Amino acid sequence: MSALFLYDIDGTILNTRGAGRESLNLAFQEIFGVEDAFRAVSFAGRTDLGITREAFENAGLPYERAGLMALKSTYERHLADVLAREPERVIL
Repeated sequence: MSALFLYDIDGTILNTRGAGRESLNLAFQEIFGVEDAFRAVSFAGRTDLGITREAFENAGLPYERAGLMALKSTYERHLADVLAREPERVIL
């Protein structure tokens, strides 16, 4: 069985009504202790790497592979939880 994972934080393919930003904020806080790290970060038309790099820079943290990989796996867990709680958030 195959699975398809879509990452579209900026809403160009699907809209999750802020679930991506919410999940990134939860993950960043869990890992680095920084609340609302993506509040001032624009997602529109940007790559995931550009978005996360800005959050790391704003928090004064080094943008390193280990931190990024930890953020990714923690983000995925939070996103699954947020969308499971509110599946109506997904609009195609």
